[in-house]
Amino acid sequence: MQTQLRTELWGYITLLALTIILFLLVDLFTFVYKPESSISGNGNPGLIPFMFMLPCYCVLLVWTFLISRRFSALLKTKRLRLALSLILLVILAYLTIHEINYVLKQVRLWGGGPLEPTSIIYRWGWINSYTNTLYANVFTFLSGFLSALGVGVLCKKSSK
Repeated sequence: MQTQLRTELWGYITLLALTIILFLLVDLFTFVYKPESSISGNGNPGLIPFMFMLPCYCVLLVWTFLISRRFSALLKTKRLRLALSLILLVILAYLTIHEINYVLKQVRLWGGGPLEPTSIIYRWGWINSYTNTLYANVFTFLSGFLSALGVGVLCKKSSK
């Protein structure tokens, strides 16, 4: 049993590290607009790590849910599980506010969205070489991770 737990822990840590690295690679390969420079139309290299990051992230979220559900069975009182979930909810609200501010700041930097003629992403759509980090950033990573954790804590594993 101890060996199985150790193997599962190493697998989880490895997947977590891989997912974080892929999130960072999406950020690295996303173009950053500088007002004094020209814009790039050379494809979207950020989609390459994004394609690998997305399935890894989904598996990580499911695995986090399962682990937190198992952990929830160790919490003796419903009040403790509820308190932990409320703390996670407050953190999620904080992250959501910062995600919204981040997106609005980026859209202002670009001069508007893809329908705005003065925008650098005009006619490119919302998925392009400048917008990858709207979807893969620290706020979205932590929001998904904490949501999986919170739902797992609320869904106490039934004892058989």
